[in-house]
Amino acid sequence: MAETKDKNGGDKKNIHAAHRERMRRKFDEIGFKGWSKYEIVEYMLYYCIPRGDTNPQSHGLLDYSCGSVVNLLNDACDGDKLKCVEGIGEKTVLYLRCLKEFIDYYRAEELRYKPVRLTRDNFLDVINSIGMSKENENIFMICLDKWMRIKNIIDLTVGSGMYGASTETEKIVRFAATSNAANVVLVHNHPSGFAGISKQDVLMTNKIDSLLKTLNIFLVDHYIIADGRILSVRMST
Repeated sequence: MAETKDKNGGDKKNIHAAHRERMRRKFDEIGFKGWSKYEIVEYMLYYCIPRGDTNPQSHGLLDYSCGSVVNLLNDACDGDKLKCVEGIGEKTVLYLRCLKEFIDYYRAEELRYKPVRLTRDNFLDVINSIGMSKENENIFMICLDKWMRIKNIIDLTVGSGMYGASTETEKIVRFAATSNAANVVLVHNHPSGFAGISKQDVLMTNKIDSLLKTLNIFLVDHYIIADGRILSVRMST
């Protein structure tokens, strides 16, 4: 098979190998500090595209995702979206999805084991780190100490629904007690996009609130995430 040459007659394989080695040395010295997002994605693609130039794929992916790494990783989790980008196949999409899932897992673990204080400023970051499903309703409980530091985040979802057999209020109280929580925040999503609070939301919140009070645990609020909005059950009653 004939060698692949660049326009000056050089061996493209060797050129790309040398470029990759320079990028690896650069990363070893300074990490990603000072890199453009295109360089970062180009470098990360080395781990799923073992040979050749990944710069065109980096530009193609970021251009498709409006120049955002966040959009890019979210797009990787959304079916076959990225496969329309030239040079991107199933293996690369799966790799990018794994990166997104690992980041979400890491952030959730960090919040569980690091004494992060839940505030208005970081609330959205905490919620985004939980990794709620886009297809099904989930309910999570954030257990806090008396200084509002996160002690535990518990997925209370069973099955695909929010109510009835899928969410047992007694189980919520039991988990709050075993986490030694002083305060609790409940969060659930409406993947349908319905930005409203139902009568069931209010009834369930009131029931959990009453049960937690018997253990001197304060229910801070029950938030509903829908269509990019955050709704407070407490504020609605």
